[in-house]
Amino acid sequence: MGRHLKNILDGARQVLVLWPENDYIRPKRGDFLIDHNNVRADCGRITEGLRRNVKNQRHGETYNREYA
Repeated sequence: MGRHLKNILDGARQVLVLWPENDYIRPKRGDFLIDHNNVRADCGRITEGLRRNVKNQRHGETYNREYA
């Protein structure tokens, strides 16, 4: 019974983020902005690659695996 109560209390602690200094990493100021900028740059690189591939494809031409 003691193990079950301990597991229930540990689960509640994780859900409620009690005693956060142990295992919860609080983001620093500006971290979300840095992540936003990184994701935006990644999306820009992906769209540029897609745009380059679309420009190389000719109208009506199908993909040929032999030349890939």
